[in-house]
This record gives sequence, C-alpha cells and structure tokens, in this order.
Amino acid sequence: LYLGSAAVKRYTDEGAPARDLPYVRWCCLHALHEVEMALLRVLDNYPNRPVAFLLRLVLFPWGQRLRPPSD
Repeated sequence: LYLGSAAVKRYTDEGAPARDLPYVRWCCLHALHEVEMALLRVLDNYPNRPVAFLLRLVLFPWGQRLRPPSD
C-alpha cells in the first residue's frame, strides 16, 4: 500500500500529468492485488479453520475480486 500511495502522491505533486495516469493506475492496481493476495494467504494458513472460514466470508464476501494488472 505504501508504494501505491507514494505513486498517487507523486502524481498529484507533479500536477497530475495525463501521460502518467496509466502508470499510477497500474501501481495502485498492483498494490491492491498484492494486499488481497497477502490476506488470502494469511487466511489459507490460519490455524483455526472455522474462524478462517468466517473471516474469509467477512473480508471477501464475493470471493477474490482483484486480478493482477495487465501489461
């Protein structure tokens, strides 16, 4: 998340040039996808399976939503 927020900050600090928008979008999508994957890995390895199942329902009610950004 830090890299995604740093990309947005730099983009806004430089006056939001249109040519940089695809790069900022890619950085944010990549960062969010990595966060989602990390949370899913934590839930996959959670020792208490019933609690892991309930947490997965609360955190991801529609399943895995984010796909990695395309090149």
